[in-house]
Amino acid sequence: MSKSLSKDYWSKSNQWFIDAYNSTFIESIKHAPVRLREDLAVMSSKLIDAKTILDLGCGPSRVLAKCILSVDNSKGIGLDFSNSMIDESKTYLQSLGIENRVELVKTDLLELKEFPKSSIAIALGLFDYIEDPLVILKKASLSSSLLVASWPANTPRNYLRKFRYSCPVYRYNLNNVQNILKEAGYNFIQVINLGALSGFVTISMI
Repeated sequence: MSKSLSKDYWSKSNQWFIDAYNSTFIESIKHAPVRLREDLAVMSSKLIDAKTILDLGCGPSRVLAKCILSVDNSKGIGLDFSNSMIDESKTYLQSLGIENRVELVKTDLLELKEFPKSSIAIALGLFDYIEDPLVILKKASLSSSLLVASWPANTPRNYLRKFRYSCPVYRYNLNNVQNILKEAGYNFIQVINLGALSGFVTISMI
């Protein structure tokens, strides 16, 4: 049931979610944690000179586009189950003139047998809606040696999100996440607090 509710919700256009990536002053204040986790994904891609960037649950591909534009001669792969997000991604990537550098695939991450090989995988705003992250993390560890992922903390703000979104929103504590990442095969784990009662980002390596 929870999986169905999440898929139903994110199959809609959800313009507010797309607007969260806008560079306006108001949005930058309202969604500062989103900006920070985005910057961490871009910096990680640049630091390793990632030639293939895999976005798990790419949504409107705003983060994927920034990562690609930050690394010369890089290509991206965006995976998402939502038709509306895939369509939005196509339009956005075309507006930037980088549609030929990105492969968009409509697919369910939980059902996909394996993920495409890549230099880096990013999973931002994904595990908020995944009941069992280990299923995805194990496949991610086999496809990419570096993972940048965000995790909503167990805060009142994140508890209230489930009423706004009309679908389950899962919350995590750091110890559990570190254990899950280690079980999936990751060894080095760096943690960055996103503040604002939001959560944290982990940068993990095989």
